Amino acid sequence: MFTKRSVLIAAVLVAIHTSAWADDPPIFDIVWGANGAGNGFFASPDGIALGSGGEVYVADEGNNRVQKFTADGTFLLSWGVFGTDPGEFNGPKGIAVDASDNVYVAEVGGDRIQKFDSTGAFILEWGVFGAGNGDFNEPNDIDIGPGGNVYVADSSNFRIQVFTNTGAFVTTWGSFGTGNDQFSQLRAVEVDSSGNVYAIDLATLEVKKYTSTGVFQTRWGSSGSGNGQFTQPEGIAVDANDDVYVVDINTGQLQKFTPVGGFTWRISINFSTILGIAIDPTGNIYISDILTHVIQRYRPDLPIVEPPPVYLGAFSGFDPTGITTNSQNDVYISDASTMTVRRHDSDGVFISSLGTGSAGTAFGEFNSPTDLAVNALDELYVSDTNNARIQKFDDAGNFLLSWTSGFVNPIGIDIDSNGDVYVADSTNNRIQKFDANGNFILQWGSGGSGSGLFSRPWGLAIDAADNVYVADELSNNLIQKFDSSGNFLLQWGGNGSNRGEFSTVRGIAIDQNGDVLVGDGNNRIQKFDSLGNFLTIWDGTAASVPFSGPYYLAVGVQGKIYIGDDSVNRVTVYGTRSPAILSILDVGNDQGGQVRINFTSSGLDTENSWWSIDQYEAFRRIDPLAKAWAHAPRGTTASGSMISDAKILTEGWEFVGSTPAHTAEAYNLIAPTLADSTDTGVHNSVFFVRAATSWPGQFFDSAPDSGYSVDNLAPVAPQAFTVAYQAVGNDLNWDPPEDIDFESFRVYRGSTPGFVPGPGNLIEVLGINGYTDGVPDPWNHFYKISAVDFSGNESLIVSPEAVTGIDTPGLPVKYALAQNQPNPFNPSTVIPFALPQQSSVKLRIVNLAGRVVQTFSFNSLPAGMHSMVWNGKDRDGRRVASGVYLYRLDAGDFHAVKRMTLLK
Repeated sequence: MFTKRSVLIAAVLVAIHTSAWADDPPIFDIVWGANGAGNGFFASPDGIALGSGGEVYVADEGNNRVQKFTADGTFLLSWGVFGTDPGEFNGPKGIAVDASDNVYVAEVGGDRIQKFDSTGAFILEWGVFGAGNGDFNEPNDIDIGPGGNVYVADSSNFRIQVFTNTGAFVTTWGSFGTGNDQFSQLRAVEVDSSGNVYAIDLATLEVKKYTSTGVFQTRWGSSGSGNGQFTQPEGIAVDANDDVYVVDINTGQLQKFTPVGGFTWRISINFSTILGIAIDPTGNIYISDILTHVIQRYRPDLPIVEPPPVYLGAFSGFDPTGITTNSQNDVYISDASTMTVRRHDSDGVFISSLGTGSAGTAFGEFNSPTDLAVNALDELYVSDTNNARIQKFDDAGNFLLSWTSGFVNPIGIDIDSNGDVYVADSTNNRIQKFDANGNFILQWGSGGSGSGLFSRPWGLAIDAADNVYVADELSNNLIQKFDSSGNFLLQWGGNGSNRGEFSTVRGIAIDQNGDVLVGDGNNRIQKFDSLGNFLTIWDGTAASVPFSGPYYLAVGVQGKIYIGDDSVNRVTVYGTRSPAILSILDVGNDQGGQVRINFTSSGLDTENSWWSIDQYEAFRRIDPLAKAWAHAPRGTTASGSMISDAKILTEGWEFVGSTPAHTAEAYNLIAPTLADSTDTGVHNSVFFVRAATSWPGQFFDSAPDSGYSVDNLAPVAPQAFTVAYQAVGNDLNWDPPEDIDFESFRVYRGSTPGFVPGPGNLIEVLGINGYTDGVPDPWNHFYKISAVDFSGNESLIVSPEAVTGIDTPGLPVKYALAQNQPNPFNPSTVIPFALPQQSSVKLRIVNLAGRVVQTFSFNSLPAGMHSMVWNGKDRDGRRVASGVYLYRLDAGDFHAVKRMTLLK
């Protein structure tokens, strides 16, 4: 039985948080050719070179011709016969292709270089037998430097010669001997992207390296069969990273070195005698074998870009043929030995079972139950394979319904976000889709090997976007991906045991990051992203629990991976080293600025883990602030530190909070956001969660996810609101704001006491707790006000608590100067004032420097309400600048001054 306290970690786990693992040797891919003279056949193929489009050019030495193929070996064309005329060959051995796809051929028997275009059309030739500059004696290899110069291994002259691409001699170096600048048996020449030249000397069993002008740099190699040693090195090539590959035909090995000779790896490959080798930009290696007369291609093994999950334990006592989990993380297992469906908790403790314990056809009985699926209501669907039906049960195990639809061996089953049910009707080579009650919706697929065709589809899995992944089990051994309508999207895999290949592929599941887990007859689990790119692989041997038929997979709500291991009658449980974010949601009933991150624990967060997870840390991406940013003080993080103290650990991310680890299956962490979302737009903040160990350099990061916060609380309504009605300008007053995220007050004006506030009667938005409304006929207007926060939340809209001065006199009883309307203004404003008696009046506009810019004078105005309009111009008719101005009223013995603002 699996419990937390029985967790076994069988080996020290290597904690890796980089994007790739070690450099892996290549693996055999394809082979083409055979002994013969026809197209695509060879007689001692020697030199090999690659065109810009991946074309493969081969110096077919025994047939005295050049052949051209596609990258996968499809014949394209050939040219040449034995002879000495242009376009004829006498022992074509070395071959190279320049940046313009011109082809250069070194003739070991003809002692010359010939140049052709990519169609084999002759361009030029140079060289004759001899020892002078530009002469040759058995030139056996050739390469092109980054500047277009041509480098030739002039073998029996014991030298390297350099020419322009038109055959003009440039330089040479080398002589007979074993010194740094000497050669005894010059076998091959290769030039890297910087122009460095590598040569193989068979006599000294070494690689020698020079600059592009022949200045010696280094040499490596010795006699032997160990790393970095050779017995008969013949071929050399440089890859896109300038790493060096050497083939040794006696030991049957390919070795890789750094550009200065540092050993990287060695592998044995299937060949008899290799002379030619070439590497394309993606790392595919092409090798010519002169004894078996074939070309072989080796491709890079897929790099592990993330570590495998960690083994947590296992439980057994049944024959698993299907597995799924519910929202409580309970595990359902189809048991072929008892014809039941078992239910266990997440630690493997048995809870209950469905079925009678023997094969049957009644509802609630099974005959070979296989795949299982659970919907959002925790209702269980069972593929009752030999009864050719689907059965449905509620969470308590009560039978609900059953249906058939012409099934022949229904196996795979899964449910999309709408509750629709997809079934892999295996023998009929199709996928059928039903609603939650078994009503048919659509189907797709038939037998075959093309896209959208199947060879016994087995496992089914559906991602969060309702894309359908099918494990196509038999001859195809593919994962095929479709949309929810059955439209083909992509596929990957194929028969084989290499990474990314499958044998009897059956098990499939989608994890919480949307990655695809696949189990097959190679007794391993492989993980891919949603586009089929390889991520990682594991076979259980690291935990001393090797798989044997891992055909049934499920991922629990807490991220645990359950693997039904068919041949050994057990379920093994794995957890990811990295936590997984489940949700990022707003913290309710607060002033905003915070989200709650819910995430699964690391698989290493257990009592007996070799790595101790100390805490979980949240990091927020540093993004530009949104327009919705509220310029209000923010709260504290979950740990109590202000986010202004956030430590930027890596470019683009900053630490925003943490929570201690306590071997829980899931955690919550409160984290601050950059901005709140409002009715003006959504502003997401992006986070990831790090599982931090006791070693500072060892940690495991979740995939990033995003969420947004909302200010859920409206501000307090304005208090002590009063209106004082008067002849010139009604005075509105209320208490200062109470909320720290206060943004402004809104003042509404209507013609009746019960008017409804809205945008049409909003007369002012201001940040102070008072306002004078200089509207004409002031006694006929009514007011309401509210407070608004930075997130746009508006308080209750309140009416005045007290009203004074509401009587309407016939004439003003005193002099008064009211606030201009509007204010601020552009381009003009109205200045009201009251005269209780006939008076002389002077109204002056003054700037802050004290200069009068405009004056209005009247020798006599009658008693009553008056107003003047200022158009923002001075006494010369010029528009004044934006800014604050004073206006002063002098009427009789009355003097008053107020401020106004002109904005442009």
